[in-house]
Amino acid sequence: MASDEKGLPDLFVPGEKDLRTGTVKIETARNVKWARKACQTTYSTPVIAGGKVFLCGIGGRKGGLIACLDEQTGEPLWKWQTSESRYGFGICGTPAVEGDRLYVVNQNCEVMCLDVNGESDGQGGRKARVLGTFDLEKEFKTSPADTYCGSCVIDGDLLYVATSNGINPLGDDAKERMFILDKQYKGGRKIRTNEEAYRVPSPDAPNVVLFEKKTGRVVATDETPIVKGLLKGQWSSFALGRVGDRNLVFYGGGDGVCYAFESPPAVTLRADPTPTPPPRQGRGEGRGRGR
Repeated sequence: MASDEKGLPDLFVPGEKDLRTGTVKIETARNVKWARKACQTTYSTPVIAGGKVFLCGIGGRKGGLIACLDEQTGEPLWKWQTSESRYGFGICGTPAVEGDRLYVVNQNCEVMCLDVNGESDGQGGRKARVLGTFDLEKEFKTSPADTYCGSCVIDGDLLYVATSNGINPLGDDAKERMFILDKQYKGGRKIRTNEEAYRVPSPDAPNVVLFEKKTGRVVATDETPIVKGLLKGQWSSFALGRVGDRNLVFYGGGDGVCYAFESPPAVTLRADPTPTPPPRQGRGEGRGRGR
């Protein structure tokens, strides 16, 4: 992390935990402006934009939660929460915020677009305002391993979303497929080694979906060969960078390979720990254009 700011504090003391509120005792902290318990558990990273702090996590009984806090005071501005959850880990991805729009994939593998300002709840407060959703599991039959986890990235008018498609050990037949009980084995179970135990439930589902951010229209899906070497899950976030005269979107596939997509979509490039001759134009490992 880099900053042009001068005189920034170089020491932070988090302070003593306040068991009553679940935060910290500010008087015991140093260089801490405020503390707030926003959710039960979080695997997400806070995003600061437009004077607001956005954080995702677990809310209710393992449901999903998006909290919007005031950057200066930590006071809650609005919250989106649901008790419905297919996987029980809450929202693990980090939101992408641009202008007055927030994009994130929730705990049920639905791409969500929300108004960062929320809307009136009719009682003097604010509540979440959902502008649109897209169900990845319903539309593409994706099957995440454990849970969805990955952060979207915006490039111009395009929104890149990962589906986390993988081998799902928490599925209905997970215990029968992947584990067998063994009292002699530490933990009481051991992993099977037969190939059937590691079959991919949705081998034809895309790994990356490209949306038109303003309309939610699907622009393209990838054709990378990730499923052929899939180890278990896909929890990578995207990175966007300028390489020469091209915009590239980078994605860490569940096959241990880093992929780069030209944006707008074109031929997919591949980076591999074992160097191989580069693919010819139009003959890459996958394509970014729509199917």
